Amino acid sequence: MAQRPRSGGFGGFGKKLSGTTYNEEQLEFMKGHVMAIEQFNDSVSRGLLEFPLKIHIVAKSDGSNGCEIAEVQAAIRELNKSFLKANIRFLPLEDYNYIRDDALYRFPVVDEEKLCRPHDRANVINVYIVNKLQGERNSFSGYTHPPSAKPVNRLFITKKALSNGTTLKRQMGHFFGLYPTAGPIAGQRSEELVSGENCQMEGDQVCDTPADPGLDRRSIDDRCDYVGTLKDANRKFYKPMVDNIMSDNPRQGCRTKFSRGQLKRMLYTATYIRNYIKFPPPADATKKYLKKLKEKYGQEGELVFNINASKANVQLLQNLYKVQGTFLPETAYFFEITNLRKGFIYVFEGDEDRGFHLLYPQAGDQQYFKDEKKKFRVPTNKGDHFQVDPDGTKNYICILFSKKQILPERFLQEINELDDEQLNLFQRFYAAHQEKIVGNHNIEFKDNKIEFSATSTERYIVPIFLEYDKR
Repeated sequence: MAQRPRSGGFGGFGKKLSGTTYNEEQLEFMKGHVMAIEQFNDSVSRGLLEFPLKIHIVAKSDGSNGCEIAEVQAAIRELNKSFLKANIRFLPLEDYNYIRDDALYRFPVVDEEKLCRPHDRANVINVYIVNKLQGERNSFSGYTHPPSAKPVNRLFITKKALSNGTTLKRQMGHFFGLYPTAGPIAGQRSEELVSGENCQMEGDQVCDTPADPGLDRRSIDDRCDYVGTLKDANRKFYKPMVDNIMSDNPRQGCRTKFSRGQLKRMLYTATYIRNYIKFPPPADATKKYLKKLKEKYGQEGELVFNINASKANVQLLQNLYKVQGTFLPETAYFFEITNLRKGFIYVFEGDEDRGFHLLYPQAGDQQYFKDEKKKFRVPTNKGDHFQVDPDGTKNYICILFSKKQILPERFLQEINELDDEQLNLFQRFYAAHQEKIVGNHNIEFKDNKIEFSATSTERYIVPIFLEYDKR
């Protein structure tokens, strides 16, 4: 069947929403993962996968008109709110790179190698922020390089688009394996049927995003409703997902979310395709320097979780300890905590329905600890214990080690009031306090034993998460 043209993809006259394109090798590469993505179980317990961003800010030769760091940080906060739903978190490397060049400030994409070759950092995601992205025929807000057997770790975005809440998310979606919902070939309508019967191999290859003919301003009204009249090959009317971040909907405010299937595809890509991306050691990371850093900013502790009258067995999943076994309602438990460095300690407990609430400290309990070994019990009175809540199927416990004092009531309120049904409680914790939480690359967790050591500089909170199942 001959391919039909599709509309959409332009945010205004001569300006495309996305400059990301796909060649045959990239399409075949992802096609080779289709069955594995289908079989991938995204519902099992897992911690966060963290990815480093090397930020390159391109300014004029005199240093003017570059992007502000605060703008970058705000954009990463917004990016994480969407990607935490896929258990993906992005952290910028501390050494921002400033490039002063009038010719590259208004960036012609044919000069990509000229811009990037001297500045790329290996095996991280290089994010280049420029004033303008100019293609052969059109300008656009951003583009990246999709997964490939020969990966290129670059993403480009204009300064103006950085703060619009969608472009960075869309390009990172492309980087982690997502196609536009209308399919990967620009200007060509895919053969995906409205019935969904060929959704695995056609369109965006994600089956919970409906077939999409491509969108333009004529097909979307001011209320973000689809008013188009196009039909598929079976003469069924299209009903596209106009609020999807990967949609070509030119009404930017409509595009707000990823589907569950898209989150699954990105998590698979992060786990098995982009897993070579790692945090580099600090530039001056001599053993002597790292030792001094740890002496000044170190946090260390360990925990014994006693439940059902015995020490719990645990499995480490990135930054989450999964407690082995399932537990009946009202099963008794308590903690034995050992702290080795000065700081504050808090213990929270909760589930999806109740949110988090404070277990420790209670009135009269110690919350600040000196730079010495201190072992204590929670609850503090010998013989007292907590009980497994009777509702729900899964509980989280967070033992929070902090270099700074927090106000628990306000801290938990910011988590519990996050209104996003796609985020579980563990993810909501990170979404609410992401800039305070030390990255996993600065924390050494022990496997099969709840013990850690960390280096906290600008970020000051180390959360130790336990997850257990109820029956």
